[in-house]
Amino acid sequence: MKLFDGLIKSIVILIFVLFLFALYEIQEIRTLLTRFYEYEGKKINLIQVKEIEPRVDYMIAYDKSSDLDTFYRHSQQITEKEIASLNEILQKAQKSDFYEIEFLVYLLFDDQKIVLYHSPLFFKAVKHYSVNDNMLQTLKNYGIDEYQHKGIASIKGQVYQDKERFIDDVVHLGKLKKSEWSKKNIPLLGMDQRAAAFTKQLDGNEHEKLLQDEDREKIIQALQRAYQTYMSIQ
Repeated sequence: MKLFDGLIKSIVILIFVLFLFALYEIQEIRTLLTRFYEYEGKKINLIQVKEIEPRVDYMIAYDKSSDLDTFYRHSQQITEKEIASLNEILQKAQKSDFYEIEFLVYLLFDDQKIVLYHSPLFFKAVKHYSVNDNMLQTLKNYGIDEYQHKGIASIKGQVYQDKERFIDDVVHLGKLKKSEWSKKNIPLLGMDQRAAAFTKQLDGNEHEKLLQDEDREKIIQALQRAYQTYMSIQ
């Protein structure tokens, strides 16, 4: 009888232990099921997300970038190496004669995008114009005579930062007609090939907004914040 009573007690204790274990497991599951990422009023249940990725979409076009990169929009996963690389590129672009820069930093939860930072469009226009061999040859192909050619060539190599003055001088010295063609094409002919290619691809609505040190730092901080957030919720 004592043996039977002892067995009953053991079973009761075992059931109680299993019950406590089950409660603990249920609580753990409940905790997992209620693990959310929250940002600006948006909630994402992380237990239901299969893939999380920190990403950046960006465009950096500047005077020393390769032709293939001009106005090409990149989309990359954010890593520590990528952040360092972009910081270096931004510093180079910031010191260049012209650029166009835009960044979008976000976290991707499967197919749901949470935007952490969207930069303004930073833009610096080409501001150096000069008469060069390509301009002289192009205008010669269009029919200017030797007298006109000599007049324009007299300022060859002189660098202008005022576009309107450059147009006026070329038109005056070359005895040309100031027209929509000359207003559009003389500045382009007065640029090097890379600057001309950059200017041709603009839609004409850009207003200068120069990239300052604090702007570059803000972009890098947004990239770092996205990466750190990603690492913290893995």
